[in-house]
Amino acid sequence: MDQNPPVTGIRALAKNLMLERATNLLGPQALEVWRVMRLLVTHGSLAGLPGAVLHAAVNFNQFPEASEIIREKALDYERNSGTRQR
Repeated sequence: MDQNPPVTGIRALAKNLMLERATNLLGPQALEVWRVMRLLVTHGSLAGLPGAVLHAAVNFNQFPEASEIIREKALDYERNSGTRQR
């Protein structure tokens, strides 16, 4: 039995939508979302974070491919802009 069956239906639509949204993020946006995604994974404090960024991070966390796009964009932006990790 295939352990990774093809994604179909509503899940496939959601995945494609999240991939498109991740691709359309600008570097600073990707960095902001990626930082919140890391806080979610490490159970860091979410106090004071913008609701829209938190909501986006929660949604992107459900789609590994979209999360990877965000991570790559965030790291590229961080590297190219001299922005340091908090």
